[in-house]
Amino acid sequence: MKKNLLIILLTALTSISMNAQGGTDFEKYTAGDDISTGDGKGWRVFNGTATVETDGFNKYVHCTPSGTDFMFARYFDNLEAGKTYVFSVDAKCSAKKYRVTFVTYSDIGITKVQNLWVLKENTTWENTTLELTLSESEIHVRAWVYCWPSDITVDIDNFSVTEKTATTINKASAHDVKITPNPSNGNFKLESNGTISSYTLFNTVGKAVKTGQTTGMSTINVNAGNLPKGIYIVQMIHTDGSVNTSRLVIK
Repeated sequence: MKKNLLIILLTALTSISMNAQGGTDFEKYTAGDDISTGDGKGWRVFNGTATVETDGFNKYVHCTPSGTDFMFARYFDNLEAGKTYVFSVDAKCSAKKYRVTFVTYSDIGITKVQNLWVLKENTTWENTTLELTLSESEIHVRAWVYCWPSDITVDIDNFSVTEKTATTINKASAHDVKITPNPSNGNFKLESNGTISSYTLFNTVGKAVKTGQTTGMSTINVNAGNLPKGIYIVQMIHTDGSVNTSRLVIK
């Protein structure tokens, strides 16, 4: 269901330990929950509403702006100086563009900003990933999705900030990959226009639940029918060291 990373800044999730600091895939909520208000369990919504919805396979947040611009955000105050953190989010938006932002603050104001514009109308899910390394003075972190105008909608899923370890791979991939079928019953095919050396499936909390290695194949048949229904991250590492990360739904 959910497509490859749109951007070049990819963060591989294999051979690492990713410690979740905050965020959710929204499965813990009930469809219809409004997380726009003070009881939204840490979410901040500016100039609009955010309601949990389901597509039959997973839950996500449907946002409806009410002003000239809109922001869906979360603040993090429990992160550690000297460590690098990765902000990852899936979104689809009826606007021509939206912005994903990762910001650090000290006691005197903003210290670092990472922005990425997604410059197209998304009718399918797109993943965006940004990262920042915190200094001693940077004690607050904010992550958000921003869009405008008020006559658009944006859907958000898998909004998380995680710690990146020193062994994290972060190399851009120019390869086109696809997963078919997706959604799947657990049996699916990985295809690439490059040669794949290994693949890993992660659940939504970053735990590796299935891995495989190849001798440099461009097509791999995967049998994961024993895995529970839900959303998974499929990471493919190519023989040139580049990485593609995609979303897979097992139903």
